[in-house]
Amino acid sequence: MQIRTQLHVSSSDYTSLQQRCCECRATLKLLGRLVQVSEGLPHIEKLIASQSYGEATLVRASTRDVLFEIKQVYGDEVLVLPSLVAELNTQEEKLLSCIAGRWTEMVNWKSSPVVLTISSGPEALLELEQLSQSLQNIGYLSGIVAKFASKVMTLIVNKLLSEDVCEVQIKQDASSVSIKIVVSATGETERGVVHKLQSFTMLIETLYQHLLRVNVRNEMSSSVKTARECNGIKDVVLAASREKDLVDVKSSRSLMSMFGDACSDACIERLISHCLALAIPSCRSELAQFSPIQQAVEGMNKKE
Repeated sequence: MQIRTQLHVSSSDYTSLQQRCCECRATLKLLGRLVQVSEGLPHIEKLIASQSYGEATLVRASTRDVLFEIKQVYGDEVLVLPSLVAELNTQEEKLLSCIAGRWTEMVNWKSSPVVLTISSGPEALLELEQLSQSLQNIGYLSGIVAKFASKVMTLIVNKLLSEDVCEVQIKQDASSVSIKIVVSATGETERGVVHKLQSFTMLIETLYQHLLRVNVRNEMSSSVKTARECNGIKDVVLAASREKDLVDVKSSRSLMSMFGDACSDACIERLISHCLALAIPSCRSELAQFSPIQQAVEGMNKKE
């Protein structure tokens, strides 16, 4: 009877110790997550200061993911959580401001007259790729490309296709390429249509060559998932770097694709209504004059 009583007490003690052990493990896990956040916030600040925006966006994503995980598990029990979330929001605003500010410097619009200037050259293209990837990581790239496409349509394409006295002028030097609409007589209507089609093609090719050929990847899903298993901020950065090399090529997307999503329908409508419709022959005798226009359209369709 005494042995049975002792076994019961021992079993009860074991259960209690097991429960306390689980609680300690949970507490240690929480403390580890909080340490990861406390390391991540100042590291984001340092990365912003060094203009390492790509890494900053990845650390920001993993830090936000950890905070969300803590919120889900512990709710409002962790009193310091609101302060950490507020600090991260401040860092995110600063990060976005820096990335968008640098983008505006490299893809710059001026008015009266309207001039679009894009930084060019291998180094500039690499920086534009890094900025684009950073904007993609924080979910703002498609909006910025859509806004860019809207300005291209409103300030350049509409004038080029609807006004016979306007044409696009493109100038390039060692560090930039500038695009603007200038007033110039285009001659006869048929030649004017061909000239508009050629100018439109040249415009899109220039945008593609210096900006829209940039590709971005979907880094967030894999990098953040891996970061959940990391023990510190250095592991997060290393994991993100490894995952970047493993991202499926199918997950990449070009700025040209986003640009097309934003304005391809409007471009086609303008080309038809303000350019091609006006040049369609109304009788058989005008077919010969339409041939150069047909060739220009076919040439434009062959462009990749």
